[in-house]
Amino acid sequence: MGRKGVSLLFLIMLVVPALMSCDSSEKGIVDCAEAPINASFNMEFRGAQTSVPVVVDFTYAGKFEQGMEFSWDFGDGGTSKQQTASHVFQKKGTYRVVLYVTRDVSGERCSKSTAQDLVIE
Repeated sequence: MGRKGVSLLFLIMLVVPALMSCDSSEKGIVDCAEAPINASFNMEFRGAQTSVPVVVDFTYAGKFEQGMEFSWDFGDGGTSKQQTASHVFQKKGTYRVVLYVTRDVSGERCSKSTAQDLVIE
């Protein structure tokens, strides 16, 4: 009796569980869309808005909470880390001023920002 060729097919499946974890040090600062952070601010000119240099005072308009950090970008290269800041603008123009407010929310560093255009004519 002749031997017929026998083929055996083995299917080997390797299952590797996805290991996904991160701690707060790996997360860094994230934009938490639902976080109760208010980044609104007010600005007030000291003196005439039409002569340079001009000093502008910026005030955080939200409720201060422990652990909040503030970062201002005045649109001309100037910055500040204060809750309330003053800045001297040397030239006429339109500047986009941005306030970033950061704090811990449910164990994550969350940041929100608000921008306003400042016009010096």
